[in-house]
Amino acid sequence: MISAIDDILEDFSLYLRVERRISPGVARCYRYSLGRFLRWADTINPDRHDAVKYMDKLMKDGKKESTLRNILFALKHYYQFIGKELDLKPPKRPVRQVDYLTVMEAKSLVYTSFAKGAATTIESFIYLDSLVDNVCE
Repeated sequence: MISAIDDILEDFSLYLRVERRISPGVARCYRYSLGRFLRWADTINPDRHDAVKYMDKLMKDGKKESTLRNILFALKHYYQFIGKELDLKPPKRPVRQVDYLTVMEAKSLVYTSFAKGAATTIESFIYLDSLVDNVCE
């Protein structure tokens, strides 16, 4: 026997693929995330408070920010699907730190590339070495 949750998950999956043009793989992930949420909330008609409590639970469980973002996007699509709006903001993405080479690392890279034949002539080696010096000044 198909439960109400299974039935709504099937309809939601179809909505994602056909109306929202979401790829089958992403739709499958959203369906899975939504299924866990609906079973946790024990309703197919959750309100905003249910979503807030669920996201809080996931944060307390130590879920990664990328996981939280994906689950929140699944929930937002579901709330649209049932004619509601979910105005929660996703967690902020961490700012990536840029790693720069030190002068010694850059020179080592040039020397290694010359030794392995990437710089085929002494002229290209000298050019690369001077380029490193100019860039790293």
